[in-house]
Formats: sequence, structure tokens, C-alpha cells
Amino acid sequence: MFEQLISRANGRIEAHDNGTITGYAIVYYNGSPGTEYQLGPDTFERIERGAAKNAIRDGIIATREHDNKLILGRSPETLTLWEDEHGIGYTIKLDLDTTMGRDAYNLVRSKRLQGSSFKAYVTPSYSRDGNKNVKLVRAFKRLDEISIVAEPAYEGTTAVVRSIADECRRLEETESRILIARKLLHVPT
Repeated sequence: MFEQLISRANGRIEAHDNGTITGYAIVYYNGSPGTEYQLGPDTFERIERGAAKNAIRDGIIATREHDNKLILGRSPETLTLWEDEHGIGYTIKLDLDTTMGRDAYNLVRSKRLQGSSFKAYVTPSYSRDGNKNVKLVRAFKRLDEISIVAEPAYEGTTAVVRSIADECRRLEETESRILIARKLLHVPT
């Protein structure tokens, strides 16, 4: 059985000089409160590590506040998604020549929008963990949308605006790590 899930994930969103917003729309449960969402007094939703890895595809949209009139990006052209041990991360390349792009950029930069969310079809299971009822999302059938939001549910999500300088530093750090790994493994450069 699949059910539609719209979940707001909480975290930090920052704006970067190159007009990109980067963050995590989906966070995998790791035991900390920011990686589960309280559905009711004793009921929590958790997303199992790896549950969304097969949901990344072309055609996923990025919106503001889940409003399909406020589309900020679409994969793979202006929305990039990836999966790692933390969850599903994203980068939106905003069109700063539009009012919508500038507004999203400024709302994130000013921290008025500081969380992420997603809309997906999922396969849940239900169990108990001590005195908690747990809805565990084991698999995503389809991820339709990620969204930057003012009030996310999952506190562990992030969204930041990146500068060109940030991107250059990140690339330099990655290249340095690769060179160190190659030296340690005696791989010719």
C-alpha cells in the first residue's frame, strides 16, 4: 500500500551570492529528535535510512511553500538532488532575473524561510518503540516535490544560499581529499 505524504522538514536555509539554495529536504532517522516528526501525542514518523534513494528522478519540482504557482526549479535543469547518509539533499539554481527567484533568494537569506519539505508517495509500516507509536517510512514510491518553507516539521533539514566563493572552497576541499586519498592508496596522480 502506498500513501501520499507531505512533510515539512525543519532546518537552516541560507542564501548564497551565486543564486543557489542548498539544503536537505528529507532527513533519515538517526535517533535524534530532529529526524522524526511528531504526528500526535504519542505517534512519530521516521524515515528509514536509504528509503528515498530510488526516488530521485528527472521532473521533480522545487517550490516555495508547496505552491505550484511558485516553481523555483525542476530536475535536472535547475534542481539537483542527491542521497547520502543524512538524507536527500538538493541545490536549486534560482533565476534571479525573475521576481519569484529574487523573492525566494531574499526570503532565505533573511531567514524568513528556513526549512525544507517534500511531497511524495511512500510505503509506511507501523510499530511501537517503547511508549511511542511509530510510522516508519521504508520506501518512497515517488518523490514529486521539494519545497522551501517557513515552518518545517523535521528539525534536521537545512537550506542555505551558497556563494561562488563557498562553491570554490568546497571544490578545493574535495580535490584535496582526493589527492590525499590517492597518496595514501599509492594511486598515481
